Amino acid sequence: MHSNSNMNQQYPSKPPHAPVQQPAPQSAPMTPVQPVEDYSKTQIQLYLGSAIQFKQRVSSGKKGLLTVYVEIAPFKQGQNRVGDWARSIKFQLTPDTETVQFAHLLMGRLPGVDFKFHGEDRSKSLKANWNEDGTLFLGINEGKNRSFVKMPPTAIFAVMTLTIKVIAQRHGINTSSALEMLRMMPPATA
Repeated sequence: MHSNSNMNQQYPSKPPHAPVQQPAPQSAPMTPVQPVEDYSKTQIQLYLGSAIQFKQRVSSGKKGLLTVYVEIAPFKQGQNRVGDWARSIKFQLTPDTETVQFAHLLMGRLPGVDFKFHGEDRSKSLKANWNEDGTLFLGINEGKNRSFVKMPPTAIFAVMTLTIKVIAQRHGINTSSALEMLRMMPPATA
């Protein structure tokens, strides 16, 4: 007959040297849009021959999805670095396709993009392409009105960061995952 003295010993559930595990803190629920007051994460303003701003915004379309909104304006007459926002052209990227194409452009995976037929009267367009000096030409038209900028690499980086954040939030993933997925997929074309 075997002795049961070893079977009755109490063993701790964890070795004595193991750290005590604290319960994981409850994470805040993901919100698709940053609060309006937090402009540093949702808006970029640049003054590059014209005044231009990029914002993350919920689309005005029937889907109401997060996207990138661009507004460009000429400078006020006689005032450098002051946009004449009353004469601005507003442009919203489509959340499902153009936002990803724009990210691929900013990442250097596409030579250019040409988004057409926007606005109620379908007269708005955005065209962007790389210049040989590493800058990015970006122009927006509305009918006969046109404004454009030549974006240096530092501005491109800021806009790329905002665009990737929009894609990540739109799909409920972190920015690292969004960037990795954008790198892995073939360049998005129309």
